Amino acid sequence: MATFDFISGDDFRMSLESDYRELSSAMETKSWKSAHVLAGSIIEAILVDYLAATDYQAKKKKDPLKMELHELITACHQEGILLTSTKEDEPE
Repeated sequence: MATFDFISGDDFRMSLESDYRELSSAMETKSWKSAHVLAGSIIEAILVDYLAATDYQAKKKKDPLKMELHELITACHQEGILLTSTKEDEPE
């Protein structure tokens, strides 16, 4: 099983690990819609956690918990943790 040791809070980490187990089950049963929703949720949560852990809100005056996914992607790209090729696939 994947570990989320890099996540800043214990409760949040356990929640993501639970979501990952559910994602794995959804993939095994070919429940593709559920798998996509869970995968997107996990990605979004990881991006929010990174921005929160690096004090993005204090630096940029924008709360990561209130940002939409495309804003999280842009912010994480600007912070240097996402490749340009990842950002380019987002809608404008």
